[in-house]
Amino acid sequence: MGLLLQVVFVRTIVVNIKMRGGLENIRRSKLEIICTILGTCAQGANKTKIVYQANLNFKTVKLYLDLRMRKNLINLKSDETSAIYKTTEKGLKLKDDFNNIQLLLR
Repeated sequence: MGLLLQVVFVRTIVVNIKMRGGLENIRRSKLEIICTILGTCAQGANKTKIVYQANLNFKTVKLYLDLRMRKNLINLKSDETSAIYKTTEKGLKLKDDFNNIQLLLR
């Protein structure tokens, strides 16, 4: 009976992995997250849009945005009612370079 439970357990894990798109989609690297944020901000985005597009929480997004602004990959344009993050030319180049590398590795 123990072996049957193990087989069912492993089968459940395999089905869950397939539903998520395979092993490569279970966890993202920091660079993948950064490129997602850069892509989201390419046309300008508020923090809520970035949170939902990058599938992160507000605390994590704040850390990534602060670091990206210090590295001059994202600019913040704010007024009294809103704050819009926009990817710089340097950020767009990084995103494009990363996407090209991903294509080469496939």
